Amino acid sequence: MGADHIDGTADRAPDGSMGGCMNLEALRVFVEVAERGSIKAAAEKLAMSRVTVNRRLDELEAAAGTALLLRTASGVKPTAAGAVLQAQGAPLIAAAGALLSSAREIGALPTGVLHVAIPIGLPPGAMAMLFQGAMRLWPKLSFRIHYLADPLEGLGTRHEVAFTIYPIDPSPSWEITQLLPLVHGLIASRAYLDSHPPILSLEDLAQHDLVLWECPDLPRDAIPLQSGEFHLVRPRLSTNDAHVVRQFVAAGSAIGFAPDAPLGPGIPEIQRGLVPVLREIVGRSGALQMVVPTALTRVPRVRALFEAVIAHLARMETPRPQ
Repeated sequence: MGADHIDGTADRAPDGSMGGCMNLEALRVFVEVAERGSIKAAAEKLAMSRVTVNRRLDELEAAAGTALLLRTASGVKPTAAGAVLQAQGAPLIAAAGALLSSAREIGALPTGVLHVAIPIGLPPGAMAMLFQGAMRLWPKLSFRIHYLADPLEGLGTRHEVAFTIYPIDPSPSWEITQLLPLVHGLIASRAYLDSHPPILSLEDLAQHDLVLWECPDLPRDAIPLQSGEFHLVRPRLSTNDAHVVRQFVAAGSAIGFAPDAPLGPGIPEIQRGLVPVLREIVGRSGALQMVVPTALTRVPRVRALFEAVIAHLARMETPRPQ
């Protein structure tokens, strides 16, 4: 075994030290202590004695060859080296747990609880239909739904599946499935366009109230252009909830910037009276995506949700991204 590996047990050097090897259990203890800022609280969470927790921390610091925690009267906090180890160690622990879970559950029927992160702003009616279908297909599987501004935050640690509606970079740690094509662009109701000055250019936008969806990867108060550049705007209202934008637009109150899906039988009624604005100038392609940690792709409850999503999209008769 090489000098820098991760194992469930500690390999001792001749002098009795850790010899540069990382103990996965010690790493788990360290991450818990760093997150809670307290050895006592971490010991209670891990059902360990404080003596054992301190021993694991000493082992890890010996393996790292540097101090990882600053101990004070009020608690503990990571050093600069400890902060790096905490940030990279938490996903590593989650991945190890996922591998064990995958090995145990392969071939079994989907049961238990699946934690799913959904971006704020997906139409609630559409999501309700999706999970109703999944519950009918898999009666022994339960779901915990978390609406988040950034569903990828905590993927693999707090939830097993995430849906996104904005571009993300590929990662060997994730499997990304493109589910539904979207356009991030300007939309308005027909009634609004009939009763307001025409919009023929970017300059014309200044004459209209704009409600802006705050996409996590876009600059503040900016909309993307088909050219790849951005155009700064002065929204009357901005929100990270795209559904709120669509409600404003459907009510004829403003022009909106939001994700726009192709029409089909499963598209919410609120979207059917909306039309694109300046689509040849403003906008970019996107997609509704399902993101799963690679280590979890064969876990039955994860596969069950994937199958339910594909079945739901087939009923909607909407095109899948290529």
